[in-house]
Amino acid sequence: MGDETSAVDLFGQMSLFNGLDTDQLAQIAEHTPTLVLSRNEIVYEQGSESDTFYIILSGHVQLIRAFHQAERSLGVLEDSDYFGQEALEPAQLRQTSAKAATDIVVLVFAADYIKELIERYPVLKKRFKIITDSFRFFLQLDFPWLGPRESIYYIGRRHIAYLIPRLILPGLMILLLLPLWISLYVSLHMLIFFYLILATALIGAAWVTWVAFDWSNDYSIITNRRVLFQEKIILIYDSRQEVPLDAVLADDVTTSQIGRWFDFGDLIIRTYTGAITLPGISMPSEVKVLLDNRRQRANIRAQRNKRQTIRSTIRQHLGIDEEMPTESSSEEAIKPTIHTGTLPNALSNLFMLRTEVNGVITYRTHWFILLSKVALPSLLLFLTLTLLIARLVNAVTFLSIPSTVLLCLLLFLIFGLWELYQYVDWSNDRYIITDRELIDVYKRPLGVEQKRTAPLENILSIDYERPNLIHLILNFGTVYIRIGEASLTFNNVFNPADVQREIFERFLSKKLQKQQQSDADDQRRLAEWLEIYHQEVTGPVAGEENPDDEEEENE
Repeated sequence: MGDETSAVDLFGQMSLFNGLDTDQLAQIAEHTPTLVLSRNEIVYEQGSESDTFYIILSGHVQLIRAFHQAERSLGVLEDSDYFGQEALEPAQLRQTSAKAATDIVVLVFAADYIKELIERYPVLKKRFKIITDSFRFFLQLDFPWLGPRESIYYIGRRHIAYLIPRLILPGLMILLLLPLWISLYVSLHMLIFFYLILATALIGAAWVTWVAFDWSNDYSIITNRRVLFQEKIILIYDSRQEVPLDAVLADDVTTSQIGRWFDFGDLIIRTYTGAITLPGISMPSEVKVLLDNRRQRANIRAQRNKRQTIRSTIRQHLGIDEEMPTESSSEEAIKPTIHTGTLPNALSNLFMLRTEVNGVITYRTHWFILLSKVALPSLLLFLTLTLLIARLVNAVTFLSIPSTVLLCLLLFLIFGLWELYQYVDWSNDRYIITDRELIDVYKRPLGVEQKRTAPLENILSIDYERPNLIHLILNFGTVYIRIGEASLTFNNVFNPADVQREIFERFLSKKLQKQQQSDADDQRRLAEWLEIYHQEVTGPVAGEENPDDEEEENE
């Protein structure tokens, strides 16, 4: 009965069962068996039949996927998380393996029972579809920015209604021009119409393919830590906007009349500094419920941790031995692996675009910016050297050799100093990440140095963009950090996605340290209150004078 009651409470906290009353949740819990496993036991293996869907009642579950004879961890799930999504689709084999990372209790939903629930509560149909679609995207895509304890709960792209209008123009070109060229070629037998047929077919097919790929490359994502929108335009543009969950103030859904007919629209997430939009997603109202639930669960988890701290403090003060929960190995922080060896990374190391000393990370602007700065003085130095050689071999004779040598030495000095100035100007621009703050250093050679700083804990959102083909090929762009009403920009840094990830990880680490410090202060104050309460109840300790008695004696 205890598990059933706990299951009802758990269901009430999940977005999946949002809107169902307590009696309905109790009825679902009554028909849902539990499975208890010890740490390292296997829940199911990849490739096995999928006929059950699971919700974690307590403990942690690790998802693993075998790929090319190697295993890769897909993350660790915790209480109220779900897994086994393959059972939501017919005739699907397990795409992952699930293993108990700790002792676990999971609720087991048979596939037939899920169908029965959907028939009984139609609202669940949309929510299970969101779960299924997100899981399918999760297996198809790569997320190098995902943190070690970060879990994805929603992945979606724009509704197909956004794709169809963009296919009209290339479709009309193919449907109208192709028959015209074919009929002219058949009737006139002119070779030019044959080439027009080939050109129209190739251009039309390429256009349709480009539009389809462009539509499929944009994703809206919700994790247990942040909300983000990733946008890519093939060979042109790449950006990712994101905001931490605790910086979200409100979220709204906007739809057009067509959107209401076909159930799609924009989910607008508002923060202190503005908003980011998850555009054109299917079932936006249900995604809003999911996002609100993730925010509520983050608050519930924080309150639960605070209560646990208070309970531990009281038990320690009362002399009750308590085994403190230890972090499992699955929850240990995993440092990201940086792969080197490619030409862009080799050039990055050569120009020291990223250095780390004692935990302080320093970025410089990309080497392409340096090349663009020194291109003109380098060209002029080369032309000066060419002039000197040409005069020495008598290719040009409008000046005497001593005069040419003197002129070239003067030009070498001017252009060399110009090139040195540009290099120093490039090397003086630095972007620094410490454990406490972000620093933007801008210094002109022989000029004024400007330094802007911002505390990590004040970050509201982090975005990046690579605005054109050069930026995409060489993998550099600008990272935008919004802090209160101001903002910092890390301009033209190498691998902006990785810079964004490192800033976000430092932000989370600082936030965790601040929370731990706050909990420690609360614990210390609580211990003082308990000590005073204990003294008031039991009386003053022998040898100590009552403050009130001391005041009376002084009087």
